[in-house]
Amino acid sequence: FSSDTQFLTFSTSRLLLLCCAAALLAGPVHGDGAGSIVTIDSIDTFEASVLNNQDVWLVVFTVVSRDEKKTKGVNVERCDEVMKNLEPLAAELKDIGVKVGVVDVDELGPIASEMNVRKRTVPKALLFKVRIRDGSEVKVEALADPQGAKKLILEELADNKKRDDGSYEKIMMAVGGGEL
Repeated sequence: FSSDTQFLTFSTSRLLLLCCAAALLAGPVHGDGAGSIVTIDSIDTFEASVLNNQDVWLVVFTVVSRDEKKTKGVNVERCDEVMKNLEPLAAELKDIGVKVGVVDVDELGPIASEMNVRKRTVPKALLFKVRIRDGSEVKVEALADPQGAKKLILEELADNKKRDDGSYEKIMMAVGGGEL
């Protein structure tokens, strides 16, 4: 190999590695892009994207598996119904800057437990509108009507700062006279 070939091989490999790293950090996304749904598949992704980010998030906790042992006590039909309605809801919420994510409680048990989500309570939707480790519950029945759900979420965001682009940012909690 000449030095030019080695450099090109190294550069191409490095570029591929950087692209893969960027994709992993962004987290997997499915949907048509109109209102994409982020599949939150790690604790680090949940921490970075949902908790430590200025954007408001609606996160649906559900069970993805259809294994009878894993779904014991879970209303699988209700989970499927909520998941079916998420894409139109994500599209509706996109114009107000609310991001939509999905957490599989089997994959992220510690996060689900911290958020007081148990398998018997899934699907459960939480709105993260404040920069604290807590979400406001949104009734999953409301998610079936994307426009109605958007109206409910806008009511929940009444105290949040609206950005110039029409999106909302999370409220910062003040402790001891300073912001968190």
